[in-house]
Amino acid sequence: MRLEAQAKAGFYPTPPKVVDIIKTWIGEKMAGPRRLLDPCCGTGEPAAQIAAAAGCDAYGIEINTERAQAAKRILTKIVAGDLFSVRARPGAFSILYLNPPYDFDAEDGRTELSFLKHTLPYLAPRGLLLFVVPQKRITNRIARVLSAYFEDLKVRKFPPDEFQAFGQIVIAGIKKARAEINGEVLASLSQISTMDLPEMVRKEFSFSVPAVGKDFFIRSAEFGPDELAEELTVSSLWKEPALGLIEEEDQIRPAIQPLMPPRKAHLAMLIAAGLINNQILEANSKKFLIKGTSKKTIDRFEEETEKGIKITERERIVTQINAFDLKTGEYLQIV
Repeated sequence: MRLEAQAKAGFYPTPPKVVDIIKTWIGEKMAGPRRLLDPCCGTGEPAAQIAAAAGCDAYGIEINTERAQAAKRILTKIVAGDLFSVRARPGAFSILYLNPPYDFDAEDGRTELSFLKHTLPYLAPRGLLLFVVPQKRITNRIARVLSAYFEDLKVRKFPPDEFQAFGQIVIAGIKKARAEINGEVLASLSQISTMDLPEMVRKEFSFSVPAVGKDFFIRSAEFGPDELAEELTVSSLWKEPALGLIEEEDQIRPAIQPLMPPRKAHLAMLIAAGLINNQILEANSKKFLIKGTSKKTIDRFEEETEKGIKITERERIVTQINAFDLKTGEYLQIV
């Protein structure tokens, strides 16, 4: 469920009526910075509204390009891309609003579990989890994670009209300072998928919103052309002469032209040595930022023999060099 095409099929935005009720569950707001993270934020409306009620800055992650662009207009910051390529400072968020895709995951069985496990470290101790998930998807494995990491858990189902669509519930809880499984809570949570749960109502709870530290980051290990252009415009490091990313006009070193064009093996060596990354090429009044990547891939071959199908796998290095036009923002693949 980490591909954008699949994300469209698994996207179920939280109904406005449910968001309105959740907002009334916000109680005391601690003094200091407060942040909300929505790892599957869609177009951003639920995160923006809940964050406003909690006095939080709102941060979102969204894999679908169109939805990410819409969310940028209303959230503090959007990281466009796959959640599993994103990293943030542990304990950096006061609220984790998690409405994950509803699908299967190769590693954890369900995306509901894999998204919960991946984002747990980003929630501060005493932080508030708001977990929106189909009731029938609460497995024993999810119950173990919830019982180990959260206390004061409250489980409520959507109002009747909204519940009828996908059978969704909201699980709210406070993150423990230290993870430890509570046997009674685990036994209770393990029965959720078949229980007749109470319906969520306004102002039933009053969860406090803790402050978090000022030191903070959230970023993706992968940059598309749009994200790269945005980062370059705001990065102070990019303009730092000492780093040599951009040279002064009178200090540009003359280009060295090899006698023969380099082969792919030569390019791979240059990339591995870091000599191609962050280089500036200038030609015909244009400046390009050069980024090289080199990674292994496996080719699979099948051959029919007397004993059956023989499968052979061979490793090879795939080299790619990309160029980013610093004036137009155009993204080019050179090799």
